[in-house]
Amino acid sequence: MRHIQLKTSIKGGSTRTQKLNLALTQKVGGCIIWIEREECPDSQQFKFEYLFYGSKANERFVIDHDLKVAKSTKANAKGFKSERKNIRVVPKSKFTKVSDMRHLMHLLFDL
Repeated sequence: MRHIQLKTSIKGGSTRTQKLNLALTQKVGGCIIWIEREECPDSQQFKFEYLFYGSKANERFVIDHDLKVAKSTKANAKGFKSERKNIRVVPKSKFTKVSDMRHLMHLLFDL
């Protein structure tokens, strides 16, 4: 069994990080799959690139301890944004680029 956070963004967009819920780290086989999509204007089809951050299929999800604690997106009346203690910010550099869907299936299910 796999526990997956699925994320998506536009290729070349401003998204440089993803947020990880720490509850996922309590699961065996936890991971984040980040799909970057790019529309081909000629064919009106999408190209996808896959990024992977997580554990092997039957291992506990161990995260890097240098990940920053996420902050709330909304500030209170004084302009303070509180920390979200169970959410970590994972930079794109921590993800592994996956060449294609076949390779992603190998990572996910240890085929």
